Amino acid sequence: MPSFLFLLSLLGLLSTRGVFASPYYSIDHGLNVTMVQRADASKCAALNIDDAKKMPGWAKLERYAKDKWGDGDWNIVTNPEDFLGRPANACIDDSTSNITPKGSPQCTSRVQNLSGTSDGTDGEQVVSVSTGQSTEGSWTVSQSSSFNIGTSFTVDVGFEGLFDASTSITTSTTFENSSGRSFSTTTDSTGTQQVTTKTKDGQNCGTMLEVITCNQEGEGKVRIVASGYVWFNYEDRRAPKNDPDGGEHYKYSAHIDDILTLDERSSWMSFNGAVKGISNGHYNQFCNDDIVD
Repeated sequence: MPSFLFLLSLLGLLSTRGVFASPYYSIDHGLNVTMVQRADASKCAALNIDDAKKMPGWAKLERYAKDKWGDGDWNIVTNPEDFLGRPANACIDDSTSNITPKGSPQCTSRVQNLSGTSDGTDGEQVVSVSTGQSTEGSWTVSQSSSFNIGTSFTVDVGFEGLFDASTSITTSTTFENSSGRSFSTTTDSTGTQQVTTKTKDGQNCGTMLEVITCNQEGEGKVRIVASGYVWFNYEDRRAPKNDPDGGEHYKYSAHIDDILTLDERSSWMSFNGAVKGISNGHYNQFCNDDIVD
């Protein structure tokens, strides 16, 4: 029994040290050991090898493989079924999806006299006042990303300055990565507030609400970023060039994120359009001798 336990321990140690590592494949993490997870499907899509080759840095990635494992007949793939834990994806970078205004917003303002209900005793009147703002945007993809054309993605879109310089609005929308495709954005933070007015010195009192409507043209860009692994499958087993006496494998994987810069593994989608917003921004209570309904 002790000999059997010793043998099990020895086998575990050898496996840990790579003596019995698979001769078929090798995982290369580049500079950092990073696990690539299957990200949110609405913001990511599997990156096929044809799209991977459209990365600005593809030639650099291929050169990396040749320098590390050599030339020769190979088959380059992404997302092989036997290594689903090391995929390649194209994902939305939400930090790039802000809309840039074109020109100044075109705004109009109107004032409403609000009528309410009276309690019939001390002249108090209760009025429901609309508050907050809502927006509706209509956009068209002017240039699709070279990654995953035709795929639908969800993106968080932000724009500022619609009603005033301090306005900041963010919403989530879904678009199809195809030129000419349209998509919309909507936001709604409206609500109601109960406001009470009282008769003052025999005068009639009321509430006025200012409603601002603005239209703003804009344009935006969304970065779609490739990440994960590209697999280089060789016809013959080989050791890494910098370790000729090391283990020989048929398959080697290169981690895109560690080899290419952000720009070298990115492609952009552009869009333009306009947004309309309604803001129930201000209300005032007043009293006078003649209030016009």
